[in-house]
Amino acid sequence: MKETVRPLLVFAVAALYVVMTSFVPHSTAAADAILGMLLLAGLAVIGIPHGALDVWTYQHRTKNGFSSLGYIVGYLIAIGLVFAFWMVFPVAGLTLFLVLSAWHFGQADFVLWGLHKGGWAWGTLALSLILVWHMEEALEIVSHMGVEPGTRNLISSFIPALQWTAITGWFIAAARAIYLRKAPWLWTLGMLAFTPWIPLLLAFGMYFVGQHSFAGWSHLQHEMNLRSMELWRKAFPFTVGAWLLIAGGIWFLTSGKSSDLHATSGAFFMLLGSISIPHIFESHWLLRNDAGR
Repeated sequence: MKETVRPLLVFAVAALYVVMTSFVPHSTAAADAILGMLLLAGLAVIGIPHGALDVWTYQHRTKNGFSSLGYIVGYLIAIGLVFAFWMVFPVAGLTLFLVLSAWHFGQADFVLWGLHKGGWAWGTLALSLILVWHMEEALEIVSHMGVEPGTRNLISSFIPALQWTAITGWFIAAARAIYLRKAPWLWTLGMLAFTPWIPLLLAFGMYFVGQHSFAGWSHLQHEMNLRSMELWRKAFPFTVGAWLLIAGGIWFLTSGKSSDLHATSGAFFMLLGSISIPHIFESHWLLRNDAGR
């Protein structure tokens, strides 16, 4: 999908969701279900697969590196080490995940938009615009990752300041996008402006699937010179492996416990984060090459 069209469609979906849930009586459950199914489909079709191609991007950019098997074994060891670190040091693990995710999201977006400075600041702002309006729900989720009440209460005390900082950042980013004539960036900012009225998981999914995953897919197509069908074929076994790791991990973390949506979400994000951190570094090297497009 062309970059001039996709962010407009994502913006339109967010706008339609907010209009429906705000003005159409008793529509919230249906809107949640429809948007949730769309995002789950997007996660399966492009969200997980765009990160499941790391062994291929490594082989593509490295002539005398590890074999595919050696790389996969090392990758799995890295996932295990990140997961173990997160289990032992939950606050540090969560902080590392958020900081690296902001770097990763910002780099992917800015390379896609042809921008060269400020990617980390943009990624931090994008994550903040999603999180700061849903901090109570976010803190409930991270409580299932082992983050202690004292830390959560400290974060809660900064919510108003964080919200005003995010609003200020939104206007600064919008002014820069207008000055640089970057319409896709403006449509993405428009979508993020609706996130206060969209539940946290759906709001994050809209950005992760609707913006970041498509950006990653575009970089893969350009750098590896492959069509989507060829990328899906190469990603398939690793996509299945990623889902098995996530499903097995959720079972391990929630088995024998009283689990609700927040507990399952906490387990899911711990596992997604553990898988994502090795991917973030592999993607960084790919994006360095793709930045010269």
